[in-house]
Amino acid sequence: MKKAIAVLSALFLIGNCCVFAADHAEYQNTEERIYIQSRNIAITDMESSLSITSSGSAQCIGKTTVSNGYKAKVKVELQRKDGSWSTIKTWTTTGDSLARVSKSYSVSSGYQYRVKATHYALTSSGSIVETCVSYSSTATY
Repeated sequence: MKKAIAVLSALFLIGNCCVFAADHAEYQNTEERIYIQSRNIAITDMESSLSITSSGSAQCIGKTTVSNGYKAKVKVELQRKDGSWSTIKTWTTTGDSLARVSKSYSVSSGYQYRVKATHYALTSSGSIVETCVSYSSTATY
């Protein structure tokens, strides 16, 4: 009985998040964007994506959209895998209903990279109401 409840609980949690991926061929290496639609109270949309050009310029994007009455914040971390994942660059921004980071950073060849985006919904006074984390697909350069 406990196993059945655990399995049902896991399925419910997995079912609360929808992931859509789309490939774009404008870059030499793979550009994959992952869009996440969540069933949260304040966070209405999240995005994290990474693309790397043939010259090693990593385009890092993170976006958080929140319901009316909340402020949005997004922290975008470019991570490199060297045994384990480590953050090599971080950007953060806040907005009234939308927070979006779109930054480029030169990366070294021979590694896998990903974007980790931490999405926040804040009250008008800056208190955190919700927090979610999303990851882009990995890209190798």
